[in-house]
Amino acid sequence: MTKQELARALDLSIRQIENLVVDGMPHAKRGRRLLFEAAAIVWYFRRKLQEFEARTPPSVEEARARRELAQAELAEYELAEKRRQMLSIEDHDRILGRLQDRLRAKHLNLPGKWAPQIVGLRSIPEGQARLEEMMHECLLELTRVADQVEEDSATYGPADASQRLRARAAGRRRRPPEAPRPPA
Repeated sequence: MTKQELARALDLSIRQIENLVVDGMPHAKRGRRLLFEAAAIVWYFRRKLQEFEARTPPSVEEARARRELAQAELAEYELAEKRRQMLSIEDHDRILGRLQDRLRAKHLNLPGKWAPQIVGLRSIPEGQARLEEMMHECLLELTRVADQVEEDSATYGPADASQRLRARAAGRRRRPPEAPRPPA
């Protein structure tokens, strides 16, 4: 069907058809002529109608149902907070930040701790064995941090997270330095 035939069938002007084409109405071009299929036009107008209906304001009943759903979700969040099943984003960030600082410090200390043990090694297998020990130590520290996160989430709630962090920082004892290992 041509543009003129479609305009007559829909009781629209040629300019209105051109605007619909610019808006995305399906068509085919043969030379300079635009051709339209009836099934594609029906699909296009159904889609436009659905978009229009989606933009129309909801009815009073729909608005009430959405409000009740939102109130129910809020009540569930409040209940989860009171049961200490939720952790605020600030507490989460504070806990993870502290744990990341601990991991960073541990990794920054590795060169000073292990360099004296690596210097002077006579073979590649000896160096490889020392590096594997370092890797296992790093993995062990990651496991400790993961266990601490799990322990924090199981033991404490969001209300006392900041107090808990301050208490840990104040009461933290440093481990005595390990004795250097004799060269192999």
